[in-house]
Amino acid sequence: MSFISILANLNLCCVMSDGRVSNEMTGEILQEDYPQFKSYNDGSVFVACTGNIECGELFLNSVSGLSNDFDDWIRHFELFIVDLKLQTHYQEDPSSFRIQMAFGGINSNNEIELYTLSSFDAEIIKSIPLKNKIARTFLGSTVDSSLINELFVTESKRIPLKSHHDYISTQIKLNEYVANKDNQVNKNTFSMVIKR
Repeated sequence: MSFISILANLNLCCVMSDGRVSNEMTGEILQEDYPQFKSYNDGSVFVACTGNIECGELFLNSVSGLSNDFDDWIRHFELFIVDLKLQTHYQEDPSSFRIQMAFGGINSNNEIELYTLSSFDAEIIKSIPLKNKIARTFLGSTVDSSLINELFVTESKRIPLKSHHDYISTQIKLNEYVANKDNQVNKNTFSMVIKR
């Protein structure tokens, strides 16, 4: 799986992914320049996916037209997973349809929210940045998330996170760290910034 990092404060949300697409079963690299996210609603909402690329594309293409009411997005994801599990090819090999996703941005109340979800446990986790606390989410990679979190804490002390440039700089460091440890992740990064 690719690596996706999402950092948000009360006024902005930064999304970054690497660009590698690989076959999880064989390890074969299929593409090196594929952004793992898309923006919607005039750039106020994002969806990021890692895992099975066909499943991710199906979801990315199915959310066009949803509002900034994230309850609608949650219901849509739940229905998407139910529909996916009813398909014959999923029933034959459920492990080949693994996907992790995050979505969020500016909600209908003009606040920043993040949601993380997965096809293998169907748990939806909501993250809201607070005045003195950055909301963060890391998806994909086999690298131990506690190591990624430790590096994030170290980097955020080294470079105080005040602007989107600081966030992106920190995310690049995180991506480089993960790419050095996980061959399904490359150092070719893509990013987007949502500002309130």
